[in-house]
Amino acid sequence: MQTGVEYFLQGLRDLGYEPVTLPDKPEHVVIEYAVESGKFAGTKLKHGFVVPADFPVTPPSGIHIAALIHPVQSGGLH
Repeated sequence: MQTGVEYFLQGLRDLGYEPVTLPDKPEHVVIEYAVESGKFAGTKLKHGFVVPADFPVTPPSGIHIAALIHPVQSGGLH
């Protein structure tokens, strides 16, 4: 059974993404994702994952998004 970051990267490539790892942090994987529907349709966002060495036994953490898609509000109700 294949495991780890390389297995995760290959899965993303098989889905048509071009994943990259961060310098000095090979377990941090980033892809560019184009939103397909909704009010953010057409927007490209960077999605990040922290991939454990035993992936797929343990799933990656995330999804971490490198963009503010909701306004930052303090106080009040949701």
